[in-house]
Amino acid sequence: MKSLQKLSIINFQKIINANRLTSIIIRTNSSSIENLSDDEKEIKEAFDPIMQKLEDHPAKKPLFFTYLEKMSKTGFTPLQYTILRDNIFARTQLTIPSIAQAIYFAAMNDDFKSVANSGKNLWDEVGYGDSNKVHGQLLLNAFGSSDTVIFGLPSFTKLSDSTNSPHLTQELLDYRKMKMESFTGSYPYIAGNLLAHEHYADDWLDNIKKYVFESYKEHYKDNQEDYEKAMEFFKAHKDDEKKGGNVEEQHGIMAQETAIYSCKKDIKKLKEVEQGAIDFANAQAKLWNSLMREMEKAGGIPIKPQRDKANNPNTTIKNATSKIEVVNNQKS
Repeated sequence: MKSLQKLSIINFQKIINANRLTSIIIRTNSSSIENLSDDEKEIKEAFDPIMQKLEDHPAKKPLFFTYLEKMSKTGFTPLQYTILRDNIFARTQLTIPSIAQAIYFAAMNDDFKSVANSGKNLWDEVGYGDSNKVHGQLLLNAFGSSDTVIFGLPSFTKLSDSTNSPHLTQELLDYRKMKMESFTGSYPYIAGNLLAHEHYADDWLDNIKKYVFESYKEHYKDNQEDYEKAMEFFKAHKDDEKKGGNVEEQHGIMAQETAIYSCKKDIKKLKEVEQGAIDFANAQAKLWNSLMREMEKAGGIPIKPQRDKANNPNTTIKNATSKIEVVNNQKS
């Protein structure tokens, strides 16, 4: 694993240098899946069944989302919330490296259309050059607001700290292993992996936003600024009130193009694209199922979505936090 991490760091440094050369292309790129040459359209026809497999895969509509909807009506315990938060952080920490790796392989294969596409994706993720707007930072801010206002929990200051959490599931560790190993795969495999990554992004973001954050909106009556801070992460990915606010949808289209371009020299490489996509879908589906399993087993006092004195985190957190400490001691 250390050798994989070392390789990824070396490649990431090369990617940063490549991005400087393509920044003008990135800023002006407005491609869509319709802008394909005749050869690329032929590949797309063979590519469409892969997209259908992703649509039909359990990762698209996992039972975990239904579970979140049900729990949003009664409320989550601090321990359930902690399990969710820590695994989401450890999962999402690898998003930027995944996109960066796709750029590196595209550049090494002279696929400058994909360099521009994935570069635009990366530019969004890194907050357009503003460190305060990097999506990883916005994710920390979002859960940080919820930590404080709703659950009375201490917050993470770095996504990487979550990788030491005792609440990570085995399936999360398997997911991270899959992502790290994908960095040493072929270009079509990496393109397929990124394809599935982007294809499912809107779904999990929408469900977490609706059932974990918006369901507790009433608690923010005296902390509107904190609520807006929590929502900023989700609006950075999808903002229906903003022109061009369908950021993840755009990323999905560009990822499809990259997958197609990666096979332009050899249509048989679509098999590798499909394998990369299905490997991601399998790992993500198992991850969501594992969170539902562990959250169902977790105890504690739920923080109700409706705000009242008996539901004040300051009075309920003592018992809930003690439960978390017991689990931590058992796993240490």
